[in-house]
Amino acid sequence: MHAAGFEDGQIVYKYNSYVDTPDPSDALEFGTQGISFRARKPV
Repeated sequence: MHAAGFEDGQIVYKYNSYVDTPDPSDALEFGTQGISFRARKPV
């Protein structure tokens, strides 16, 4: 993100997008999580 010109990047929220799905895939076995990421790009 820094190479693209963004600053102050931070993970705002972590979540498990594979909970309560009929077919959780192999991603759940490897501990894959989703994130919400926020950053700003100076003008």
